[in-house]
Amino acid sequence: MSRLRLVSAIGWGFSTWNEEDQLRMLTEFGIHHVQIFRNREKHLSAADIRRKLDDFGVRAVSLHAFFGTGWDASSIEELERQQVVDGLRGEADFVRELGGDLVVVHPGVDDIGAETRSPRRISALRRTSEALARIGEATGVTMALENLQSGQMGDDMALLRTIVDEID
Repeated sequence: MSRLRLVSAIGWGFSTWNEEDQLRMLTEFGIHHVQIFRNREKHLSAADIRRKLDDFGVRAVSLHAFFGTGWDASSIEELERQQVVDGLRGEADFVRELGGDLVVVHPGVDDIGAETRSPRRISALRRTSEALARIGEATGVTMALENLQSGQMGDDMALLRTIVDEID
């Protein structure tokens, strides 16, 4: 059996994306594995999403974790950073309920410019990453740091590689 598969991201809970239409189109193209990207302003249950995926013979293999305000993995405010870790623990549980085993995590939020090189932010991201590794070990979920565009935490792939290598 091939270790190569075609996976597509699918939006869930957005007024501009109809999940059934997306699933129908994906299966017509032979795509049966998806990454779920869901609207964080809506309460969506993993069980409801999984039932709909099952109806179309599609499997969620990954989840794009919530990001944006309140989800800054590089926050230098320790209480905020701990809340992000707790939220990401919930994301690991959510992807397991979906039947997947990978959570994609944004290392930071917004355009912070040169602050992406801040030793305090890098240290905070390292501590968050250590917590994510422990969550992964406990749940069997791979937590993946996503590289981001210039000016956002995660814009330095070498730094992300160093953090992952040091922790792993």
